[in-house]
Amino acid sequence: MLLRAGLVLLGVLLALLCLIAYRQAWYVAGVLLPWGLALALLATYATVRAAAYPDGPAAGAMACGAGWVVTMIVLFRPRDEGDYLLAADVRGYGLLLGGMLVVTAAVVRAIGAPAVGPGRTPPRL
Repeated sequence: MLLRAGLVLLGVLLALLCLIAYRQAWYVAGVLLPWGLALALLATYATVRAAAYPDGPAAGAMACGAGWVVTMIVLFRPRDEGDYLLAADVRGYGLLLGGMLVVTAAVVRAIGAPAVGPGRTPPRL
């Protein structure tokens, strides 16, 4: 139970770090390259996928993914003053929707993977 709570907190921390990184971009020859958004989505997939290993494929990945998704939904609520932490623009929607797709893909991939952990043998490559 404590491990799953830690994985949920890991998902929350990951979401907050993604909120810092997703706005970063470079202009190369007049074209906007949102490298921060790409980095945030890649880190989200890798972290949710890696969270499946210590607690079992389904539970670990879902706990970390749930922390990420709930944090994003809470921070995306519209306010009277305007956007809170997640901007309502293409990159903001890209992080929100793309991140949810990435979390879903990581959880599905983790569930379909063979179980690895104490007392289980890893699959042969």
